[in-house]
Amino acid sequence: VTLILLEPITFRTVVNVPALKERGINMPFHHYHRLNILQFVSGKILEQPILGHGFDAARRIGRVQQRAYETLMAKSLKEISRGDWDHLSELDRVKMLTISHHLLPLHPHNIPMQIWLELGAIGIFLYLGIIFGIGHFAWTWHGPPIWAAALGASTASYLTVSSLSFGAWQSWWLATGWLTAGILLLARKNINQANTHAPPSLTPSPAEENTS
Repeated sequence: VTLILLEPITFRTVVNVPALKERGINMPFHHYHRLNILQFVSGKILEQPILGHGFDAARRIGRVQQRAYETLMAKSLKEISRGDWDHLSELDRVKMLTISHHLLPLHPHNIPMQIWLELGAIGIFLYLGIIFGIGHFAWTWHGPPIWAAALGASTASYLTVSSLSFGAWQSWWLATGWLTAGILLLARKNINQANTHAPPSLTPSPAEENTS
């Protein structure tokens, strides 16, 4: 919970490419690219931390970045095709490199960060409310513990993958969550029915033993 709440500040100030390079930590390039995306998104989150930028804003912001990159690339390629690479300004080279590193795809590949970006603190507290609700549901379950374990494991798996990949509003990903919830609820119903129709125990209770 603390990590989700502090993610924008964490990726903006501590876990980012400049900070890691300063500490002498080396990573594969695709890891750096993911960190650049998250650092860029963190900056956007801090612009509108309460309400966010609006539903599906990640896609819109990504398109703006993509257009800027394509415009700069077109200019650069035109000059390069004329043999004018040396005349391409250093500023344009830096801009091209910076924009390419900060390009936001359709989503930041991190659902908590996407909710922060689009729905702000209000959305993230609703998201945490759902997680707490599931946790409370498992904690107060009085049936066989295997069902609560299945609910906890399914939730942990879903949240883990959500923090590393996919977009928050991808229909198939949402459908996966609803399908899992449906299977768990069906299993819970079957467990309750089995307990209701279970045959009475043949072992006498302590009160019956005392009576006899």
